[in-house]
Amino acid sequence: MMVACGGSGGGTEKGPSNSPGNNNNNGGVAALETVAAVTLDSEETVVLLAPGSLMDETYMPLTRLMANLNVALDVDMTGDNRVDQGHACEGGGEYVVMHRSDQDVASPFSGALHDVIKTEDNNCFSSDTFSGAGHADGVRRVGYPVSGMGSGNFLAETDFIGFEQSGTSLESPFSVSQSFEGETVIFSRYWYGFMRLRRDSDDHAYGSAGGELEQYSVVGSTAMDSDGSATGITQFGDNEQERFWLEYDINGDMTFEEGHIERYQGRYGYTISGVLPESCPQGSFYAETNQDLYVKQVEEGDGLLDREDEVTSGSLIMMDDAGNQALVSYNAWAETLTVTLNDNAPKAFSYQQIETLATQRCGGF
Repeated sequence: MMVACGGSGGGTEKGPSNSPGNNNNNGGVAALETVAAVTLDSEETVVLLAPGSLMDETYMPLTRLMANLNVALDVDMTGDNRVDQGHACEGGGEYVVMHRSDQDVASPFSGALHDVIKTEDNNCFSSDTFSGAGHADGVRRVGYPVSGMGSGNFLAETDFIGFEQSGTSLESPFSVSQSFEGETVIFSRYWYGFMRLRRDSDDHAYGSAGGELEQYSVVGSTAMDSDGSATGITQFGDNEQERFWLEYDINGDMTFEEGHIERYQGRYGYTISGVLPESCPQGSFYAETNQDLYVKQVEEGDGLLDREDEVTSGSLIMMDDAGNQALVSYNAWAETLTVTLNDNAPKAFSYQQIETLATQRCGGF
């Protein structure tokens, strides 16, 4: 993550590390695979796949959290005093700073050169408040603009702009393994993206006036215990050039925590092996907001399919690689989603029908 513990990273010429939890049978960090395309073959498939708000699945909330934590701690996370020295990790392994230079990262939010620090974690065992304790392996590059918007004093700026590459490719992702009460979880990510957070003044939180990102990412997590294992993969974008784009604005007097207005476009998809039955649709597709999505936060379990957010209004377009296209419209007041697939007549689904369908086809997952 752009603001994760350690301070920087990405792209390497070194060989793979040998963290005990992160490895494949060949001794290297296991490669990631993109999510296979899904076919939108029925309205039922569409309504189960319809993504709604995607904000919380991107790196936007965590970047916002960490940027504002640094403000609260009075830490200049983008300036000349960024950590650029390697060190031994508290529980073993090492954190290596490989390179620092001003680079043209072709940011969509800034035409300026970025101060980029490239690092590598070699079986680095450490702990922090947000991530817990774990072994980290892999390369990261993190950069911030050196001139223009977003280049001023981080504590006083109104715009936070950053770039990150985690891992060097799908074959060499950045990986962290953690253990929780008899369960081992391995997180691997290849992430290439850009972020912008806005605020009106330095007495407001970063992101309180909106934000925007472009990212290509394939993120995998595998959970293992005595009963077996399950692996989930989420993908945003097609590649480093054809990235997923998301933007949000504040909705009137609502705070970011209460709700927002969201728009996005690009490839999105997920797959979960070892858990979902074959009858449950999963895979990647192209998604684009047709009308702004108005999103509000709700109590845990109160949202559709137990989500903690609800799209009150708006619509999106979903397209598969075979040319099928669906329009999905949201109406929280009527508690319905309406799907128009290709040239078919619109078909409305109540929240209760969607919950029942999810139970029948996905085991309620």
